[in-house]
Amino acid sequence: MNCPILPKRAKPDNTSSNIDRRLPRKLEEILQYPEPNVEVLLDGQIKYWIDKRTKAKCFFLYAKNLHVLWSEESSKWSRPQYKEHSRDQPIQVYEMETVLSLAVGGSFDAKKLSKGIEYKVSLVVLLKKFVSGWEFPLQTILVKPDGTKEYRSTEDIMEKPKREWINIQLGTFTIPKEMESIQNLEFYVNERKGRKLKMGLVIKGVEISV
Repeated sequence: MNCPILPKRAKPDNTSSNIDRRLPRKLEEILQYPEPNVEVLLDGQIKYWIDKRTKAKCFFLYAKNLHVLWSEESSKWSRPQYKEHSRDQPIQVYEMETVLSLAVGGSFDAKKLSKGIEYKVSLVVLLKKFVSGWEFPLQTILVKPDGTKEYRSTEDIMEKPKREWINIQLGTFTIPKEMESIQNLEFYVNERKGRKLKMGLVIKGVEISV
């Protein structure tokens, strides 16, 4: 993903006139947009792009799309704004203050994805300089579009790089071209064994890409 995020405008279709086209605001309309080299940030919540190699539709679901346990309590989670680049539209992240248990979940309409392409689903997080309370690995569940489930146990989170965005893979799946009954993609991440206060985790969102 090396093209800029364009929250309002995209490059014009080369087959049409030179007048700039306004991007449609509805996701269903954006999915029909013909330009393969554009990223679209929709209302600061979903980023959509087409993979140049496979032409697959890819998505990034920012934190607003996720259900985070105790996220309404400011003593446990704050919601700062974040910009990847100075020109970008700000997006909201979840920054952990202190919690005993981590529970994150969400879903996505898998009918919007491309068939016959292997996707990977990742939780994108950042570990702050001072992080503590993570004595057990994260447990993840990915409910695939065919209804099957993939369970994973992550590596020790304390061994991950600090102060940079990292991807915690939740699983992979492919939607067969002949599949007609496609269920929602669902994902869950939790750590409830440790009874120490946890801190130092920032959640950016979930990436569904190739």
